[in-house]
Amino acid sequence: MEGTSPRTLGQEEGKTEEIQRLAVRLRGGAPSAATTDWFWIMVHAYRELTISLMLARASNRTASVIIFDLWSNGSFQQLSPFGVVMFTILIALVSIAQ
Repeated sequence: MEGTSPRTLGQEEGKTEEIQRLAVRLRGGAPSAATTDWFWIMVHAYRELTISLMLARASNRTASVIIFDLWSNGSFQQLSPFGVVMFTILIALVSIAQ
């Protein structure tokens, strides 16, 4: 196996299964469903966070920036109703869309 590139090794007959087993062994086994789900959610959350940060200005604060500010300042009494209102609006929009 030494001295051969993966492309050459994969072209040999019957070597693709060996390459797949080696890849799984090098990764430390197949990832669990929870790990892949967590990764999928984090990728989408990161994308939404960067978009909201790009849109946020001093005169135009997005909801995620407001939530972060309230959380970091410890204003949980204001944060809780804001979350409930956001959730209610989201449920109403989803109900209308269906």
